[in-house]
Amino acid sequence: MRPMNETGRILLADDHPSFRDSTAEILRRAGYECDTAPDGHGAAEMLRAGPYDLLIADIRMNGNNDLELVKEAPKIAEGLSIIIVTAHPTVKTAIEGIQERIDAYLVKPCDEAELLEKVSHSIDRARTQQAILKSREHLASWSGELTKMLEEAVPAGGTVRPVPVEAFIGLTFRNIITAVSGLQQIMQTLVRQGLRPPVEACHLFECPRLDKLTNATVDTVDVLWATRNSFKSVVLAEHRRKLQTLLKEMGLGPFGKSMPSSDELG
Repeated sequence: MRPMNETGRILLADDHPSFRDSTAEILRRAGYECDTAPDGHGAAEMLRAGPYDLLIADIRMNGNNDLELVKEAPKIAEGLSIIIVTAHPTVKTAIEGIQERIDAYLVKPCDEAELLEKVSHSIDRARTQQAILKSREHLASWSGELTKMLEEAVPAGGTVRPVPVEAFIGLTFRNIITAVSGLQQIMQTLVRQGLRPPVEACHLFECPRLDKLTNATVDTVDVLWATRNSFKSVVLAEHRRKLQTLLKEMGLGPFGKSMPSSDELG
């Protein structure tokens, strides 16, 4: 599986070579990675090999005459955005597209400016949804690991053992780092949309204020640094370093007085 292009990875499915090739070239010039498929069946296989942020699909082509591809795509690639294009617009296909929750319905020949605008918004939506889906997966994984940790500490019919504190702290910090990484992705999307993080990020999540999370995270790193001689651990030092790096990349701070420089960490 190839890594996701930073700008966005698009799959364009259309049975007309001239439209397919010219549109793919427009998207590539705009900075997107764009793969193409000549029909719905080929597109479905490419989606399975993914990952993609956006599918652009013609309505009238083999494998999508009844929107089979459009209906199947979200099941193949959860969080995928979809734009459908057609040279024969009808009320019926427009309604069907809305029912399938597509991101845009464009008529050929597509206006380049409109196409790029719809593509940009669709990829931003996909990236946001992907970040939320990843957070959900990590939370489920975290819950499972915590349950396992408790079961090992209190085995059925066995002697109660102490909870491995370092393992618990390490697990907690891995999930904090994952959450901050997801937030960073959302903020990058907001920047592309011309919004100003972190205020807009708070509105997006309907959370209190992002600076509370920032301060709490910075305080945590400060405490880890201040107590580094009491709890000597390579694992905790690595988590501390990752947290500081993420906070700096996101432009969040200011850092506490006891915050070390990058050279001092570890």
